[in-house]
Amino acid sequence: MMIRSTNHMAVVIPAAGTGQRMNHTVPKPLIKLEGMTILERTIRRFFDLPVYEM
Repeated sequence: MMIRSTNHMAVVIPAAGTGQRMNHTVPKPLIKLEGMTILERTIRRFFDLPVYEM
């Protein structure tokens, strides 16, 4: 007997802003800090979080 899991998880990462106050012309999520964009850093932090089953 084969049992398949149908549990899925969705995540919304708000990524907005113009970066004007940071004196940039690109959107804030695309500003690079030490070689990585802010959005990339956020996504990597998410994947580093522990996963809990409910």
